[in-house]
Amino acid sequence: MATRAKSGISKPNRHYLLSAMVTSPCEVEPRTAAQALKDDKWRNAMRARLVALGYNHRPGLDYAETFSPVVKSTTIRVILGVVVDRSWPIRQLDVNNAFLQGTLTDEVYMSQPPGFVDRDWPHTVCRLRKAIYDLKQAPRAWYVELRNYLVYVGL
Repeated sequence: MATRAKSGISKPNRHYLLSAMVTSPCEVEPRTAAQALKDDKWRNAMRARLVALGYNHRPGLDYAETFSPVVKSTTIRVILGVVVDRSWPIRQLDVNNAFLQGTLTDEVYMSQPPGFVDRDWPHTVCRLRKAIYDLKQAPRAWYVELRNYLVYVGL
C-alpha cells in the first residue's frame, strides 16, 4: 500500500486543512533553538514550550523511579461491578497526559534554557517548583495533584 510517509511526502494536503485555507503560508519551522531565537514569534513561543533534557537524568540521583500508572482490565471490571451493584453514579474522565501543573516535592534543578540565560548570572541554575514537559518526576507529581483534588471534592 502506498502512503504519504512511504512516498516521502511530509507536507499535509492543503485541501483538507481548514487552517491552511484561511491563513497564509507560514515560514519554515526552525530546526534548532538558535534558529528559533532569531524570530520574535518563535522566541515568545519557546517560553511556553520548555522541555526537560531527559538524556541528562541519572537514576538514583535525579529521580527515584519512573512513574507509569497502569490499570488492569480486571480492576476496571471489579470497580464497574461494584458501581452497578450499589447503583452509584458514574462519570467518565478523560485525562490529558501532558502532566503539567504537578507540584514537585523533590528538589529538581535545570540549567537556564538556551536564549534565556541571565547575563548577570549566566551559571545560575533554576529550581523547578512545577513539572515541565518530559521531566521524569512529572507523571507522579501530576497524579498526586489529581488524587488530592479528587479527595478534596469527595470523589
